[in-house]
Amino acid sequence: MNCDTIRPWIIEYGDGDLDADRRARVEAHLNGCADCAQLARQMAATRGLLRALPPQRTSAQFEARLAERLARTQRPVPREGWLERLAASWRVPPRALRPALALGAAAVAAVGIALHPSPPTVLPPPVPIATESALVSQCVAQHQSDVAAQPLSDPAAQNLTARLTDPATAAPTNADVEDSL
Repeated sequence: MNCDTIRPWIIEYGDGDLDADRRARVEAHLNGCADCAQLARQMAATRGLLRALPPQRTSAQFEARLAERLARTQRPVPREGWLERLAASWRVPPRALRPALALGAAAVAAVGIALHPSPPTVLPPPVPIATESALVSQCVAQHQSDVAAQPLSDPAAQNLTARLTDPATAAPTNADVEDSL
């Protein structure tokens, strides 16, 4: 027998409440295990100290009030769930399994997402746009209407307007574009 099995029986052993089979197992273990034998001696000494105390008198209503108070404060015993049963079978605390279970669930989800074919992405048909010069003309017209109140305050619009109205003018240079920004 191991210590974890015997230790809960040590109190019952000291009280004389064990059946003959368990009593024999506890005694055999106590003869071979110094730690459990020390625990049994400490329990016997504590039991002796408690017996040596003078008896305490309680009121007639003490037990009824105690039972009522215990009934108010007792929590329902939770049912053992699958996690607790699994942890007990592996002899680990349930909280030790939570990270492993979370990692496993994440791995299953990742595999499911990776293997699940996603629907093909359907893009909307391209919107037909006007020719480039018509689009530029629309932008210039919009800009001109935005700055109509102060036409001289926007040199970029003036430069662009001059180039569009005079087709002989060459295309703008990089310096012109940077100046307009």
